[in-house]
Amino acid sequence: MISELGMLKPKLMVWIFIVYATLVMVGAFYPQPPTPLLPFEFNISLLVHFCQYFVFAVLYYIMRRKFGIDRKFIYIELFFIGAFISVFTEEIQRFIPGRNQCWWDVVTNLLGFYSFIALSIIISPIGNRHYLNRKKVVYER
Repeated sequence: MISELGMLKPKLMVWIFIVYATLVMVGAFYPQPPTPLLPFEFNISLLVHFCQYFVFAVLYYIMRRKFGIDRKFIYIELFFIGAFISVFTEEIQRFIPGRNQCWWDVVTNLLGFYSFIALSIIISPIGNRHYLNRKKVVYER
């Protein structure tokens, strides 16, 4: 699926990212009832937070790569964007009825962003090694 997203045109990828980011922000600011606890007392909203922000980072990365931005620069952007969005959304929730500020949400948001960065850094050399070791075809006349 990620490779299919990479094949999309840059403008379409920007729109996909904008729509997804808007949905994440609306979900973060919309009043909602408390989420149920699973039998082992794991709050399912933490898993939802992690997945939302992991996908957010994936889409942002693909969108920026479409415009030829260097990976290292994107990682730095994601590091700071992740920190800003995580803290910002939780601070705003203090003022929304039916929502409460939870620092565990900030931590899981950050884990979503930063785990994508770490996974991308780990996987990138593997992909590059495969790319660099492929046989080059030389056409002769």
